[in-house]
Amino acid sequence: MSKKLTCLISLILILTLTTNVFADLISDPSIVVYYSFDEVGDIIFDQSGNGHDGVVKGDITADSDGKRNGAARFEGRGGPSGCSYIDLDGANFPTDENPTSAMTISAWAKCEDTGDHQTLFNARAADSTWVIHPELRSNGEFRWLLRAAGGTTIFDIRAGTVTWDEWLHYAGTYDKEAGKAILHINGEVVHEENTSNPSDIVGDWKMGDPTAIARRPGH
Repeated sequence: MSKKLTCLISLILILTLTTNVFADLISDPSIVVYYSFDEVGDIIFDQSGNGHDGVVKGDITADSDGKRNGAARFEGRGGPSGCSYIDLDGANFPTDENPTSAMTISAWAKCEDTGDHQTLFNARAADSTWVIHPELRSNGEFRWLLRAAGGTTIFDIRAGTVTWDEWLHYAGTYDKEAGKAILHINGEVVHEENTSNPSDIVGDWKMGDPTAIARRPGH
């Protein structure tokens, strides 16, 4: 029997071109995409100024119980066809705006413990490589992973303990020049890793990139 999956996203800042987790959300020119979710309709408007508005797929509704103002409630049932997500049209996303040498992804999230992974962002390259996995895992760990071209894993951090049904702040950073990946939860470093093979992140999302979904099988 499938389970209903629920995850609230209150404020998500995704894909900055730097590792500055606590940048000014509106004025920082390195921000690629920024959703506040203060308004939720068929289109989620990008407030970065870059025009990367997302199309709602599945069951996503407004919720007044956000960490800061409003939130988006993502609901679905187990199985790929039951996922709710925001589609950024990865095949046509400008490659010069895809972070490759450094990036930050951060979000406020409040998710139920359903026995499934809760994923904050996905992207898949033209060669079928799954690029990025910022997740609340079904076993209660957080995950922060990036891959290079050809499916080579740059790092795969699994650390910390998820507190389900409570707001938490997730922030993952990577800096190729420094050779370092860091996972922050609620402003605290839960894992810092010196990458043995610092590489560029895959530079395309040609097979699609839903931004926030209720469930995705592990890759």
